[in-house]
Amino acid sequence: MYERIDNFIIRRPDGIRYSNSLVIGPGISVTETAGGIPEITGFPGEVTLMPCGNDDTAAIRAALAVYPRVRLGPGTFHLGATVTIEAGREVVGLGPSTVVLVTHTGIGFNLTGDFTAIENLGIFGSGDFFPGHVAVSATGVRHVRLRQIVMASFGRGIELNQVSNVLVSGVDAEDFGTGHGISVVGPGDQVSVTDIRMNGAHSAGINLVLVNGVRCEGVVVQDSGNGIRMQQVRSAVLGSAQIYTFGPGLLVQNSSSVEIAGVQIEGSNALFRIENTSGAVLGGCGTVESRTTSLTIRGGTAVTVDGFSSAMAASLTSAPPHVLVDGGSTLVMLSGVHRVNPTTP
Repeated sequence: MYERIDNFIIRRPDGIRYSNSLVIGPGISVTETAGGIPEITGFPGEVTLMPCGNDDTAAIRAALAVYPRVRLGPGTFHLGATVTIEAGREVVGLGPSTVVLVTHTGIGFNLTGDFTAIENLGIFGSGDFFPGHVAVSATGVRHVRLRQIVMASFGRGIELNQVSNVLVSGVDAEDFGTGHGISVVGPGDQVSVTDIRMNGAHSAGINLVLVNGVRCEGVVVQDSGNGIRMQQVRSAVLGSAQIYTFGPGLLVQNSSSVEIAGVQIEGSNALFRIENTSGAVLGGCGTVESRTTSLTIRGGTAVTVDGFSSAMAASLTSAPPHVLVDGGSTLVMLSGVHRVNPTTP
């Protein structure tokens, strides 16, 4: 039910604005001033929902259609279908006490507009590891915030395509059966991935492709096919990362202007691989318990390594090359590079 009101005054934080008429819908209240003129003192900014005990999809969708911010209270919310978050909308929980259980095998939340956010809640999948079973997805949007989220039991975790001005922070995620834990594929700009704990991604824990302006810091990746993979990125900073994987720890390919600092990789295949990349600087990094070449530089130009160490697996009777620089690489500078030799039991 909509209603037309004439001769109203609207009061906003930036002052008083006048108009001759206004069409209002559900959720907006109008009061009468002393002079008999309708006055609106504000618009509803948010609503808090509680779980209904069954499928909460319709209730969350309806709330997002009216309110910019939808808060989810404590308890378990069930999603039997995808919830779309349009431009200027946010879904915010109360922390670990707010759980969203995605009971279907598709996408949990799909962000379709700019200035959107999901914060402070848990998102858990059905345990079916299909590629299309994704916790959060977005394509072609700007200004996205994904913060303080716990995720588990999806085919893929966070999947963002052609996005810009993105913050993914405070994510604790595990158990992704077919794909990446967090994946950002461009073209895109200004992507920040910080304070992440990732465990059990079948492919890469963090996958960054074709992005300009990357910040990836404070990351722990465990038990994943690859730790962190960067392809065709430019102006990237990777720092303070701990990687424990059964595959390559860090792969940087076809990129430029990449700074890597304070990254430690542990595992039988622990290695840093920098391929066809120009302007890379690596410092204060190393590997532990590796059984293979710890650092491979192949192709590219102007690669600087200043401070790199590797402790090989103690059971090795002979060690592979510590650092391998391919003949196709140019202007490679190495300093402060050393290895702890393996010992024979």
